[in-house]
Amino acid sequence: MYLPTTLPPPVGIGHYILEKHVDAGLHWDLDLWGGKRAAWEAALGRTQVVEAERQATLIAVSTNVARLYLQLGHAFITLDIANQELDRATHSQALTRQRVNAGIDGNTQLRLIDAEVASDRERVTASARDIEAKRSALAVLLGEGPDSGLVLQRPRALAPLDVAVPSTLPVELIGRRADLTAARWQVEASSKDIVEAKAEFVPNVSLGVLAGFVALGGTNVFQLPARFYQVAPSVSLPIYDGGRRRAELSSRDAQYDVAVAQYNATLIRSINEVTDQLSALQSLDQQVVEQQAAYLASGDAWKLAEQRYRAGVGSFLDTLVARQQLLVAERHRADLLAQQVDSSILLVQALGGGYRPGSNQAPSLSENLRGTP
Repeated sequence: MYLPTTLPPPVGIGHYILEKHVDAGLHWDLDLWGGKRAAWEAALGRTQVVEAERQATLIAVSTNVARLYLQLGHAFITLDIANQELDRATHSQALTRQRVNAGIDGNTQLRLIDAEVASDRERVTASARDIEAKRSALAVLLGEGPDSGLVLQRPRALAPLDVAVPSTLPVELIGRRADLTAARWQVEASSKDIVEAKAEFVPNVSLGVLAGFVALGGTNVFQLPARFYQVAPSVSLPIYDGGRRRAELSSRDAQYDVAVAQYNATLIRSINEVTDQLSALQSLDQQVVEQQAAYLASGDAWKLAEQRYRAGVGSFLDTLVARQQLLVAERHRADLLAQQVDSSILLVQALGGGYRPGSNQAPSLSENLRGTP
């Protein structure tokens, strides 16, 4: 320790003197056991956890937007089919009424077709309402007012191949999921907390440095003899703490166990989501093949009925009945194709949605879907 030698003697009672000083201090913790560094790494890890969770939220929102956009397009297709079914039922109603007036059919057939027309009109109204609901839901997800959804045009229909994933998927894709990455970083941060807590049980050394200038009265404070400095080491001895450190370590151990359990649960959920979507796609592929055969058979039956009617062999009512079967098959086929695309979107999300740990921004899910508007 060094003190200045130019200070005047103390003054008596009833007098005062002006003191001027400029000083700066520095404290350096040697961190012999790595506790401070572990605390810094834990804080950095939790920052990464928050960022990964934010990216997971962005991917979830992007997924919901993509799914709603798909559902909006499917709602337009459903409305088209409903209008065609209503048009067919209306023609069948008119033809049946003519047959009843001619005494060929009874009122039972007319009442049945009347019920069918009413049901088809209800389906048209419901389909139109579904379009408005999907537009409104998209506006909400995009953070816009309800009127903004009215300007949304009819989306281009997506084919399953537009969102198909490769037949061979590397298993490490699951490890890129943002939620799984966040859970892994949380485990690492909790492990650093344990290192920090253990370091509190052992002694540590720190250095304190104080330096500056001090002068009394009108003396120049920056003159060389007025300088002073002090170097003082200090040692922390964790002896009596009432069990605080041991309780803190037990708490950190419990938090680590919780983080590991959450990571394992997230990993299992991730694997199950991928497995479920792959199973759903395989089932839908088979259903589409079978429904496509039904659709083609219904189309052939309708063509044959039209040919018979034009040749004067069959009736127009038979043509309308065949047309009804075709429209039903077309509606089921459209539903299955929409389910295929939706399952593919969910599979992309289950595989991470294109997120890469360490990137500053998660890509939009639409960047991972070929052909998405």
